[in-house]
Formats: sequence, C-alpha cells, structure tokens
Amino acid sequence: MLIRECLRESWRNLATGTSRAAFLAVALGLLLAAASFGDATAVGRLDSQAQAYRASGAAIRAASAPHSINPDACEALAAVDGITASGAFRDSAPLSLDALGGLTIPVFDVTQGLPTVLGASHADVPGAFVSSTLAARWSVEAGDTLSTDRGYLTIAGVFPYTERDGRDPRFANAVLVPTLASGPFDACLAEVWPSTSSRDGLLRGTADGVDGRPGGASISLLNESFGRNWEGSADFEARVTRFAPIAAAILGAVLGAGSTVRRRLEFAAALHSGVRPGHLAVILGAESAMWATLAAAGAFCAIAVAGVVLFRSTLDTALVMAGLTCAAGASAAIMGAVGATVTVRESHLFRHFKNRT
Repeated sequence: MLIRECLRESWRNLATGTSRAAFLAVALGLLLAAASFGDATAVGRLDSQAQAYRASGAAIRAASAPHSINPDACEALAAVDGITASGAFRDSAPLSLDALGGLTIPVFDVTQGLPTVLGASHADVPGAFVSSTLAARWSVEAGDTLSTDRGYLTIAGVFPYTERDGRDPRFANAVLVPTLASGPFDACLAEVWPSTSSRDGLLRGTADGVDGRPGGASISLLNESFGRNWEGSADFEARVTRFAPIAAAILGAVLGAGSTVRRRLEFAAALHSGVRPGHLAVILGAESAMWATLAAAGAFCAIAVAGVVLFRSTLDTALVMAGLTCAAGASAAIMGAVGATVTVRESHLFRHFKNRT
C-alpha cells in the first residue's frame, strides 16, 4: 500500500465523517482555548496588580537626608538599569493665592526629573506642577495661570496623586517648582521597577558625606501600603496555570488515543484484510494531523481575538503562551492517535465484533 493511497484513505475517512474529525476538532479546540484563556487571565491579573502597584507610588523609593542630597547625583540615577526616573526635592518658602484670600500653600523646589517620577503630564510651558487633588480643588489644568504673592504662576503640568491610598501626603497639597539643580536638596526620589531593594545603595550614595564619610540617607517608600518589594516575578513563576501546556498535552493525548480506540473494530478488520500496521499509522497520523491542526489554529485565533479586547497590555505574553499550549495539545493528540494503534490486533477482530454496539 503506497503512502499516496494511505493519504487518499485518510481523505475519504475525513470526507465521509468516518473519523469524526469535526467533533474531535471542536473538542480539542475547546480544551486548548480553555487552557490558554485560563493562563492568559492569570497573567493579565498579575499585570493589573503590577500596574496598580506602580500607580500607587509604591515603586518610588526615597533617600532622605535633609540638606545633604546631591541633585546631580540624584538626576543621574535615571540612567541606571532598573530605575525609570529620578529627581530631588527640598522645602521652599510657601506662597499664597490671591483668589483664595491669601491661603498659604507649601512649596517644594524640585529638579527637572521629579515631575516625571510622579507621572506628571506636561503642557510644554515653563511653570509649576500641582497634584490632581489640588488641580480639582482649584479647577485648574496644565497651561492655566494663578495669581500669587510671587506674581503669576503658570501650571506646567498635573501629576496624579491622592492621599487615600497611603502614599506620602506632602505632594498632594503642595506646589512643585522646578529649579536649577544647585545647592543641597532634602530627598531623592527614584522609581525602581521591578521594585526591589537592589538599588538602595545607589540611592544612599546621592547623599553627600561629611569628611569623606558616606552619607547617612534613610530609605523609605512613597507608599508603604503595598510592601517594600514587588513579588510579581515570583508570582508569575508560581502561577498554577503555568502548567497549561502540560495539561493540554495530556488531554490532547487522551483525546487522540480515544479516537483510535473507538475505531478498533474498523482497524482490526483493515489489518485482517492485509493493511500493514505502518500504513495504518500513516492513515491515522494524516487524519489526526488535520483535525488537531484545525483545533489548534482555531483556539489560537480565539485567544488572539480575546486578547485584543481583554489582555491588550499582556497580548504578546498571552499569544506566546497560547501558541505553546496549542502546539503541545495538538502534537500530543497526533501522537496519542498514532501511538494507540499498538493496541489494535488482528487477533482481536472477532472479540471486537461481538462487543460492538
């Protein structure tokens, strides 16, 4: 029996429905989609937690050393791998707003990088920065001008900030005024991501020492409510759904083997009529490759569509993991179908015939 004839036999089985390829493709496709979707959901949940962690300011670490922080050293930290932004600040003379009856507002002098650390939006104009809390209270936005005892103050940008999630309340009710980095500052802020203590030594190094001795900066978090370190990498490695490819492979192998065992009478009869076991394996391999490939392709496309809607920020990871899961499940299904042919014996023909339903 030529290989070409084996492939023709496979095609006839598929076309006539003998192999039940449609049912098997749908069943395997649902299994693969469910496994892939579960893993994508778990990864998406971890990503949402990471975004919430960063948005709360918990990834921003502060080196505090009053009148001892070197602003140039602090700004230079932004070039270090693992530090996304850095900037220094110090207390300044408060100002009062004419529109609020001379109400006094705290002021901080800041280096150019500090608004970036706090996630400020810019209006591309020189001026001060205020928190979203103050902006809402004063009904101002980037580009507006306020009359103060120092003259007119332009709002260059607004940074998201609230006192309700446990972060340092000082910036919520103060005006940040960028200034030239001259003279000592009080503290250096740096967003370290992923958030670990591995950069604390560099932060402490921004404090100028006395008589050649290292500076004595203390390290704290802008928001202590979420813990000192982000364990996202460990959580990703420990997630239960990391076994999705293995589960897909096991289920695919069971489904593939079951598709062969279900047709034992048919295959025993083929062996009795002279078909060789190797040719039988080729026929089954071609059949299972067709429905398993269709199932994997369908499941992957479904995850891709769902990912665009539900997992946009982790779409690349979701697609990689889905591809691995679908490939594992489809490959195992083919191997299960072909491997189960070893259970088919010509000598079992009459037993299968009597036990048929």
